[in-house]
Order: sequence, then structure tokens, then C-alpha cells
Amino acid sequence: MCKFKKLLVVLLTIALLLPLCPDPVRAGEIKPADTAPSEVTNTIVTYINPLYEDVIDISDLNEPSDSHISAYKASEYYASINEAAGYMRSQMKQRSETIEVGLQSEIEDEGADEEKIKNIIIDMAKSIADKALIHTGNPTEGDYLLWQYTGWKCSIGYYTQDSIYYITYTYTMTYYTTAEQEEELDTMLAEVMNQLDLDHQTDYEKMKSIYGYICDNVTYDNEHLEDDDYKLKYTAYAALINKTAVCQGYAVLLYRMSLEVGIDARLIAGKAGDTPHGWNIAQMEGYYYNLDSTWDAGETTYDYFLRCNDNFDGHTRDEAYTTDEFNSQYPMGDEDYQPSEDEPSAENPFTDVNESDYYYDAVIWAYENGIVSGKDETHFCPSDPCTRAQSAAFLWRANNEPEPVTTENPFEDVEPSDYYYKAVLWAYENGITSGKDESHFQPDDTVTRKEFVTFLWRSAGEPEPEITENPFIDVPDDRYYTKAVLWAYENDITKGKDETHFQPENQCIRAQVVSFLYRFFN
Repeated sequence: MCKFKKLLVVLLTIALLLPLCPDPVRAGEIKPADTAPSEVTNTIVTYINPLYEDVIDISDLNEPSDSHISAYKASEYYASINEAAGYMRSQMKQRSETIEVGLQSEIEDEGADEEKIKNIIIDMAKSIADKALIHTGNPTEGDYLLWQYTGWKCSIGYYTQDSIYYITYTYTMTYYTTAEQEEELDTMLAEVMNQLDLDHQTDYEKMKSIYGYICDNVTYDNEHLEDDDYKLKYTAYAALINKTAVCQGYAVLLYRMSLEVGIDARLIAGKAGDTPHGWNIAQMEGYYYNLDSTWDAGETTYDYFLRCNDNFDGHTRDEAYTTDEFNSQYPMGDEDYQPSEDEPSAENPFTDVNESDYYYDAVIWAYENGIVSGKDETHFCPSDPCTRAQSAAFLWRANNEPEPVTTENPFEDVEPSDYYYKAVLWAYENGITSGKDESHFQPDDTVTRKEFVTFLWRSAGEPEPEITENPFIDVPDDRYYTKAVLWAYENDITKGKDETHFQPENQCIRAQVVSFLYRFFN
């Protein structure tokens, strides 16, 4: 199981005096006097990430170069710790190994001796780093940074002039991932999020899809569990790219993916029994709920998904996550989260439809409302092509099976005994389809993406799309389906195969047809 502690270790390792130095070039409204600065002091502070204190040694931290040890003059001095922290945060996101942060401060402590002043300045180094790691809601900041770095060594140089302290903090950082690995992760994550197709889902549906993806695709890294030299196991990179990680990797990836879709989440440090462990909380309708994708990984039903504290057995939070301040900021639901009444509630009869699938709720909705019954009792066959007969029947059932008025059947390939007979006649008399030609509907042909979107558009009364710019390079402006595609795009029924392609000629599989219907009617 993953290893970390909550106690932070700060070691003062070197304190030395350097000779006098000339005025620095700095930013800020206060201009140093022309007089020479007082004596410059340089101190090195070592900090180990408290989450990993029991698996990290000082020797694991990168060493500052000689030039960084002797640095005292920053190129810019920030007027507050928050501003300095913001700059440090931006550099950590880029995985910069050396981060130089300047701070100008009037240290108000009359009568303080030199040692006390130095300790105040050292404390500010820790404050800057702590504030750089606060939860901001940005998916690549906050806990995403906090749980994926080892620690730092900071060279602190400062001098005073006109009662103002000019302090240069030069942090030498040690991370678990490189900038190149983060770029690779960003690319892969964008592909996964596109596959999950979360844009049209509720927060509950989004979280189910994210949670299901992680549980289905990430395995626990038992191979490196006891290998303290292999730090990548703690990262979202290992979980997403290598498909194996320890609990931190699971939880960091869930944090990142949740925030990517606008669902607030945090990582919680604590214990599972006597073993250090990490998991998540996520917000649903104003309250937070526990999730442990590590423990639910590989399972078909989830015991640790959106649970209240009383029903989240085996987990004990560290003290930092039980304070009144934390609980006030992240209030927990009193009961396990239950989706609102308009969420699908039917039991899933299909063994080939999983909660992590983008079409899960659409299939359950369609099944619950009698729109689909599956290929057999236990299989929906979501990747099978949808025929024109099926698409007409699905649309007809979604419209409450209206009785066709016409008794004249124009299609010689549609018989009264066919299950789709009334559906096709209804669609024909309402101008939804005119067939492949005057006498053939071709019910067994696969419906294309352009055809089904057009069926939906016509059933809605052929509304004029308001969008003025066509995002799809493969949808010409003069086709019969052009307005239908633009209408479906602006109404979030489809966003295309990617940002610039709709792929109108591609077959529309059963999962897509049901998803289009679900989004249209919901």
C-alpha cells in the first residue's frame, strides 16, 4: 500500500555569510536607496514533501548548483507572499527544476535579533511553497502538484536597505514526472476525454464515466510497491500511460479528470486500517462524497463510489482533513449520493454495457422507456451498426409510438408483418424520411450519421440552426443534411468525431443512435 506521513521535515543545513553586493535590479514600487546594502546572508533550507516523508531521503533531492547557492539577487521582487507563490506555482506546472522567487518585505518585529529575523525569512520560504500548492480548481495545480513532487532545497539570500528586506529564494525542485511526461499525459488525456464524450452528461454521469474508466483500465502496481526508488508509481502518468500505479496515482488521475470537466474534487490522505492510503472526495450538488477507485478497480459493482463518511468503511482521514476549517470548506453529504429522479434508475440488463461507457445512461434510459430491448436479453451490442429499420423504430418509440394516419405503404420492401412497419409509415407521412427511392426504404441498410441526424432534425420540425459558422470541414454548406448537422451541433446532440470532422458518411452504431436520442429528448 502507498506510503506517506503527515509530519513535515524542515532541515536547516547551511548558514554562511557572503560579502557585500551591489544593488539588485528588481520590480516593485519601492526603489532601494543609493546607499550600499547591509551584510548579505545566505541560508539553505531542505524540505521533504510530508506525504512521502517515510519513503524519501534527503539524498533523493536534487542538489542546487554552486551558482544557485551563492545567488542573492532576484530579477524581480514580489510585494506579497501570495504573488510570489503564484509565480512558483506557474513554474512548478512547467516542472522547472530551478525556481528563483524574489520577495520584498518590511519585517515588523522591533527588537528582533539577527537569528529571529533569519527564522522569519525561512518561515516565509515555507509559506510561499505551501501557498503555491493550494487547491485552486485548476486541474494541473493544487493536489495535482502536491502529490507528485518529492521536495525541495532552497537557497535563501537576503539583504536590507531602507528598512526593507530584499529576499531571494532559489528553490531546487525534485518532481516525480518530467515536463515531457506531462506533455505525453496531456495528449493521452485529451484522447481519453474525447472518447468518454462527457460534454452532454450531468455531473453524476461524468463522474461515473471517469470513475469507471479508471477502475477498468488501471491496475495496482504490486511490482513496484516495495521499490522506494521507483517514484513514478505515485503519478497520474503511471496510471494513465502505464496503466498501473499505487493509490496516489489512481487518486491524482481522478482529481485531474474531475477538474477537467468542472467537478470539484480533492485528494484525502489517511489510513486504510494501519496502512497509509489516499483517496478522493468529489462534489455533487453542493456536498462532497468519498470515492476510492483503488479499492473498486477491476470490480463490476462499486462499493466505494460517492459514499458518505458513515458508509465509507476502512478509511481514516489524517488530522489535516478533519479540521473544522476543512469540513466547512468541503461539507460531506449525510447519506450516499443518489442521482436525482430524472437520472436513469433501471437495473442494467446488458452485460456488454458498463457504467464507464459514454452511452451507459442513454442505453438505460432507452431500455427503461421501452425504446430498445437489446439484441437479446443480456446483450445490447453497442458497437453493431444500426439499421435504417432500427433507427426508425427507435425514433418512433421515443415519440410514444404514434399511430400512422396513412394506410398506403409506398415501400415494397416494408411489410405489415415487420416490427418497424408502423414506424416507417409514421416517419414517411411526417416527412422524416422519403426512403432511398420512391418505392424502397432499404430497412436492412446501415443508417449513416448524416441520415440519422437528419431524421432527428425533421422530427423536430426542421428548425433553422442559429449557428453561423460551420465547424466541420467535411460538411459542405449545400447538402441536404447540412442544417441538420449544425442544429444537432448547437443543441449538444453531437459535437462530431473531433473538432473539425463530423464524418457524415460513417455508419451510425447502436450506441451513437441511442445517445443522440437521449440527448435530444433530455
